[in-house]
Amino acid sequence: MFTQATTQFWGKPLEKAVYTFTIPEKMDVDSFSYVPDTMSMIPNKKLYIWEKYDFSPRVDFDITLKRN
Repeated sequence: MFTQATTQFWGKPLEKAVYTFTIPEKMDVDSFSYVPDTMSMIPNKKLYIWEKYDFSPRVDFDITLKRN
């Protein structure tokens, strides 16, 4: 089965996309399909932020967590 990314189906990029991901401080990320623009520590948590303009994703937005 062939699937097409939403922005490819629409024929134009997202004008602006902001994604956030928060995990407990002791949890670790193994991989991101898109590197975060920023990472901040907030009380007992890690906050990752992606801010994209004219964004046409080429791959799915995936985050893989490390197993402890």
